[in-house]
Amino acid sequence: MGLLIGGISFFTSGEVISSTKRLFKNPYFQLLFGFYTLHLLGLLWSENLAYGWNDVRQKSSLVIIPIIVLHRNDWSQIKINRLLYLFLAALGISSLVNFTAFYFFREELNLVDIRSMSLFESHIRFGILIGLGTGVALYFIKGKPKNFYLLISLISWFGFYSYYSQVLSGIISFIIFLFIYTLIQLRPYRVWFYSLLILPGLITFALIYYLQLPLTHPNPETAAQSEMESTWKIKSDVPYNGLDAKKQQLKNTLIRYLHSKSLPLNSEGVNKLSDQDIKNIETGYADIRETQSGIPARLFAMRFELQNPQDPNAHPLTERIELWSNAWYTIQKSPIGGVGNGDVKDALQASYIERDSKLTQERRLNAHQSYLTFWLSFGIIGLLSFLWIQGYFLKQAFNKSHFLALSFGLVALITFLFEDTLETQAGITFFVFFYSLFSVHMDKTQLK
Repeated sequence: MGLLIGGISFFTSGEVISSTKRLFKNPYFQLLFGFYTLHLLGLLWSENLAYGWNDVRQKSSLVIIPIIVLHRNDWSQIKINRLLYLFLAALGISSLVNFTAFYFFREELNLVDIRSMSLFESHIRFGILIGLGTGVALYFIKGKPKNFYLLISLISWFGFYSYYSQVLSGIISFIIFLFIYTLIQLRPYRVWFYSLLILPGLITFALIYYLQLPLTHPNPETAAQSEMESTWKIKSDVPYNGLDAKKQQLKNTLIRYLHSKSLPLNSEGVNKLSDQDIKNIETGYADIRETQSGIPARLFAMRFELQNPQDPNAHPLTERIELWSNAWYTIQKSPIGGVGNGDVKDALQASYIERDSKLTQERRLNAHQSYLTFWLSFGIIGLLSFLWIQGYFLKQAFNKSHFLALSFGLVALITFLFEDTLETQAGITFFVFFYSLFSVHMDKTQLK
């Protein structure tokens, strides 16, 4: 509906010809229009035209949204600020609803794990929006407005939400906006400025060190399977030899969970499990540390996945690594021209079969990495075009010292490493709308 209303406003503005001329003089629109044209050309060497045309239809927002945003010549800083305040209000309300639903009504709403806390959008996309909301609130804080304390409270809430939700992309987004803002404020103080610059390296080193710390694992052969099964039947209706809510073998989840609580792998250990422990196991938590809220639980899960890559299914990190490996394998077959955007899915599925991938059929997804996706679709030209769109935007933001645009550009650049953002309508809307809006904002203000 938003696209429809925006399109109607363009065609009823009475300035279609002049607006069109102005659009094609806009370098940001030129880049997005050229990238969309590449999607049309990609059909020429695609065999699956049905899939290709659907991709073209979905990617039409790459052009429609910039037309809606950039054709106007009456943008002012006041109008943009009002729009950003509306964004903050919507984000604050929806995040409160998400948290309330998950924390107080998890069982009633059948919210299986922390990822289901995002009720209105993908948990990853919403996490990135929370990070962007933090940046917008920080932007408004400069000059200490009347609503200063409200903005500080909102930033604190967004920080807590990012921590609690365990969305890695969201946490990265939150940190980037906070880091860039702090860096700008410390620019006059050289010692603090340069000290802060080394912080990302220290955090990366600490993270790598933590992830490689060895874990102890239970030996399933020492488990008294028969007596554990008999006791489990008394405590739960979920079959011992069935699957938990995350589609993992429940008996394996149970063994790991007992081991994490230092309980014996027999009927005595199962009897010592509380009702909450039983629910955790049925939900798919295989370690008591995974039930903790916040970043520690997510980091522990990543640590386990990296050290146990044998079965990547239902493990977000190792599953992504397998998706990326499969995409890279497919790219090497036609690195120059790509396979065409219509044949992306077919080519990837063929590679899964050739590689005898350990992923189950329903988890054999596309690349889940934007750079690999566009390289696979259009070859090296697709990858370079995508990088040029971002590079030009970042260069302009850096030259104009525009905090919001610079931070947004960095968030997009980094999160594209983990997500196929432009393969979903929500992802396209997020990126292209703020790309267009902040390009206007850079021209309207030179605020630091």
